[in-house]
Amino acid sequence: MVLREIFSRNTQTGLGFITMTPEQRRLNFRFTIFSGAINTKDVIFYLTEIHRHYGKKVMIVFDRLPAHLAAQNFFERERPDWFVF
Repeated sequence: MVLREIFSRNTQTGLGFITMTPEQRRLNFRFTIFSGAINTKDVIFYLTEIHRHYGKKVMIVFDRLPAHLAAQNFFERERPDWFVF
């Protein structure tokens, strides 16, 4: 599946992730769109909700967006048992 949308990071930001159920080995795709550019606080909120939903350690793959790196530093410092980066 290919999702294409033309937008500026200043007007909308898309965040998505893929999950796989261990029992059925089925992939799920989750996606949300934020109005405007996201910042570190938004990324921390989103990842906190992911942790709350799954309740297990989750692997996160980020690009080098400064908000991603700052969120990664936050979780490595404050909640090292929540995510693998």
